Amino acid sequence: MRVGKPARRGTAWLLALDGRWVSVSYTTGLDGVGLWIEATQEIKPGMSGSPIIAQGGAAIGLVSVEWNRIGSNGLAERLRSGPQPALMYHLPGWLISGFQNSNAAGSNS
Repeated sequence: MRVGKPARRGTAWLLALDGRWVSVSYTTGLDGVGLWIEATQEIKPGMSGSPIIAQGGAAIGLVSVEWNRIGSNGLAERLRSGPQPALMYHLPGWLISGFQNSNAAGSNS
């Protein structure tokens, strides 16, 4: 697995409870550390720990917070959730280093 630094904004994927990958848009917080994701599908209890994967295939975050806005007709509208932890900033340095070393070793074989 590759761990990457998220861009200021972009498109990513997260794993839903039924095993499907759901496309989401994300932006980083003003400090560049947390991820705010927007989806058309509800982020449900039980999705905590789902990886947030950038288009290039690197893991950039994990789902840890849900927040849903309900429209006037009682149906969910665009859903915004966050801040989600950005792995590059929230994992311990020794672990990030381990991912980088294992990626380098894997690319030579």
